[in-house]
This record gives sequence, C-alpha cells and structure tokens, in this order.
Amino acid sequence: MVWHMIASSRFTIERKQIMMRSKLGRSITFILAVPLVTLCACAAEPLRLDVTEHTDVHHVFTGMAKSYGVTITNLTESVVTIERGILIEHKIPRGWIQETAIQAVANCTEIDTKYQWKAPIHLEGHSSRAVIPWDGFLCAGQCSEPCRQNVRVHGIYRFVVVIVPDGKRIASPPFTIPRY
Repeated sequence: MVWHMIASSRFTIERKQIMMRSKLGRSITFILAVPLVTLCACAAEPLRLDVTEHTDVHHVFTGMAKSYGVTITNLTESVVTIERGILIEHKIPRGWIQETAIQAVANCTEIDTKYQWKAPIHLEGHSSRAVIPWDGFLCAGQCSEPCRQNVRVHGIYRFVVVIVPDGKRIASPPFTIPRY
C-alpha cells in the first residue's frame, strides 16, 4: 500500500493505492481518494475578535453617534501575546489597506506613549479584553490626544490583531462607519 497526502487549509485528501490480484493472476492497481476532515489546533484561530458599537463616544468632538470597539477573546488554554497596536484597515476596491491604528488597552491610563506601542499585550487562556472604542477619527480617535489635523472617516473597516512572535494576522468582521 502507498499513501499520499494532499493538504489544504480545511481538509486533507488521502490517496490510497491498493494492489490486488485478479482470478487470472494479473495485478490490478486501484487508487482511492478519500477526503478526511482534519482538526488541527494549529489551523484553528487562537483569537476571536467581536466588534461592538458604543454610544459613549470618548472623543472631544461632540455630535458623533457611535464609536466602534473590539473585544479580543483568547480561545486557547495558553497565553497568547499580541502586538499592542491594533491595525484599522479600510476596504477599497483593490482590497484592504491600513488606515490608522489604536491600542489594545482597556482604559486610557494604559495608553503607551513612552515606548511608542512596543510593549506587547499578554492574554491569559480563555480570557477576554474589551478595548477602548475607536471614534472613527484618524488621530486621537481612541483617547483624547493633541492632534492638529483630524478627519472623521466613513466606509467599511475592520480591526486586525497581530500575534507575536509569528506575525499571524487575525481580522474582525467588517463594520460600516456612516458618512456624517
């Protein structure tokens, strides 16, 4: 018997070559292709990102109806380390481009300006972190900071978390920021 494995991201095809002898003594070779569903912990996403809309807008500008938060949930038993900066990507006709970023912090006192977002965040197994919502501004959209030129965006966006040290990117479901 000869076994061949063809791997894909969702399932594996197992090819089994069987040699048999016919009644006349001739050898006959059969090749069977059997799809197998494989459950591999390495293929599963270690994090889940849930987007939430908030009415408690943190920005100094008033009149904004909503802000957009993300809750990061560690789905594994072990600690998962992520980059402090959460990318915010904008959908354009050619695909997704990075527009800005926020920090994966639960309150404004955790904002890291001294180390320029270098300190990673560690999420314990089966824990969640609700991140301060983003108000849709390109700068100072998470916690109020001085910003000379600021713009409120609109369109389809998503949050992207990067796992340390392998650099795997996990994206949230897309959400829409309406034009005001």
